[in-house]
Order: sequence, then C-alpha cells, then structure tokens
Amino acid sequence: MLTSLTVSAGTLTPTFIGNCVKYTVPDVPYSTRTFTITVMPESGASVNFWHFPNDVITELMDKDSISDGHQIYLDIGEKTLEVTVTKGGLYRDYRLVITRAKPTVSIRALTTGPATEGDTLQFEIERSSAADDALAVRVAADELDAILGEVHDDILPDFVEDKSPLYYIEAGDSTAILEVETTGDEVWENHSKIEMKIVSDVLYIIDTEGSVASTVVQDDEFLASEAVLSVSPNPIGEGMGKTTATLTVITNGDKRPHGKITIPLTTSDGTAISEEDYSELGTTLTFSESDFAQIELDGNIRYQAFKTTDISITQDSVDEDDESFNVGMGTPSDN
Repeated sequence: MLTSLTVSAGTLTPTFIGNCVKYTVPDVPYSTRTFTITVMPESGASVNFWHFPNDVITELMDKDSISDGHQIYLDIGEKTLEVTVTKGGLYRDYRLVITRAKPTVSIRALTTGPATEGDTLQFEIERSSAADDALAVRVAADELDAILGEVHDDILPDFVEDKSPLYYIEAGDSTAILEVETTGDEVWENHSKIEMKIVSDVLYIIDTEGSVASTVVQDDEFLASEAVLSVSPNPIGEGMGKTTATLTVITNGDKRPHGKITIPLTTSDGTAISEEDYSELGTTLTFSESDFAQIELDGNIRYQAFKTTDISITQDSVDEDDESFNVGMGTPSDN
C-alpha cells in the first residue's frame, strides 16, 4: 500500500510481523529534536499516524500535503509510531521504532577558589551538544572539610545540602550556570570543601571525568589571640647597627588558627630623632594560618607565630647622652 517510506535517517529495511511492517530507525543523534516521516501511498489510499499502541496524534497529516512528510518531536529514549494505510476496506500498519540518543553531561567549578564564607559559588553544567529542547540535570550538594577531616554544616545551608534539585539547560544552549550560596557568620569553624555531584537519571549519561566539581570555602574568623611586642637588643649602642622588633602572637584556644590578621608597627620620637638617630618604621606585619606552630603553654595546647622587622640605628661622631625612641603596636585587623 505504500510505494515508499523514508525518514530523516534514510530509507529503512522492513521486517514483517503479521500484517505489520516494522522498521527500526538507527539511533538518532541527541541534537535532533524534530524527525520527519515521508510516505508515498498508493493511489486512493488514506494515511493516519498513531502513537503506539492506540493514542491518536492530534496533528494528523493533511492529505493534500502528504508528500511533504509528517514531523514528530522526539523525547530522549525510544519512541514508537504507527502509520496506518487504508484502501478499499483493507489496511496495513507500518511501525517505526525510533531511539533518540542521550546526551553526556558534566559539571565544573567556575569559582576555583578558595572562596570565603558568605560568597556565592558558581558552577557550570554542560551537555554534549545543544538541542531544541531543555534538559533537566539533577545535582546534589555536599559539604566536606578541606583540612581537618571533620564534617560540619555551618557554611552550606541545611536546605541546600543533601538535596538534589533540578537545574535546566535551556533550549538552544549547551551550558547552564548554577549558583550555591554559602553562609557567613561570626563563628570560628573549619574550612570546607563544597562538592557538587551530578545525580544519575534516565535522560542523560554522566561524564565519568566530569561528574563532580568542588571548591574550597574558607572561614573568615581569626581565632582570638594575644600579641606581644618586644625589641632586642635593648638598649643598643650606635655602633651595633640595628635592633629588631619582634611581634609574637599566641592563640588563647587549642584550635589551629585560620584567616589572616594584620598588625601595624610604628616608631615615634623620644629624645632620639627619626632619620637622625634611627630609621623611622611604618610597617604592617601579616599573620596567616601557615605561620602558626603548635606549642604547649601552662599545660595547654596553643598556637604561636612571630614576625620580626629591623630598625636601623644611625652611627655618628657626636658626643651625646643616651637617647630613646618608642616602638608601638597598632590595632590588629582581621581580613
């Protein structure tokens, strides 16, 4: 009853099943959303298209434009369609089994970090090719400790962690940006690693090398500490060249400090005059977590760090009394 049947994939080889002629279409690429079936019936025959098994397609082909082909929209996976040709009270079914391939999806971190708690992290989901329909990708978020091996939930909000929301790559696009908000607080806590993992689904294949993306989020609180300034040698003679100011910071807790603290140091004249008797000092000493070492103090675990800076003493030939100048410590700041 059909003189020919062609599809977007080309002319097909039939298999007969009783009164039904079955055609299996080679896998259609994922990027192909619209599929065209063209039939050429015998003179006097009518054609109807059906979803399998008996669900009538509403947009039936116009008999006047039958040679232009019938377009269908493919979802991912297998779709079965029947073409029924009727002539003189007789009919024959032509069944098409069409499989649209799945895309491959991956995820990567756009915020390569380290970020700071309270920041919004960005990740990018990508599918193997753009298509004319949107793709929903399920992604789970988890918070892992990046340094000390403890799991905690202070940086990633509870309503985000352990959920698997859907993120959509819109029609025509191959990528989508997803954002994860972290919580900023005033509590000392471990740094975290935020991990985003694609969850398996029947609509896509997960790229094994791009299934997980992560970024480090640092806590921004500096552990409470005490700073002590000392100068040595003190006193110092003119001929000795320089004296060294040492700033020592000791935590008052047993956690390893993190964050960054800056402490300014300055000099001011006493009886000694700057740039005549000594070189003026105006500097900032910065302490980060890598500067601290664990110590035992009065039976307790503490962390200690120190920084030094030199002050040059001017040598002259003037006979003068002993003189003095001041070395001061400014207000520390966390950043």
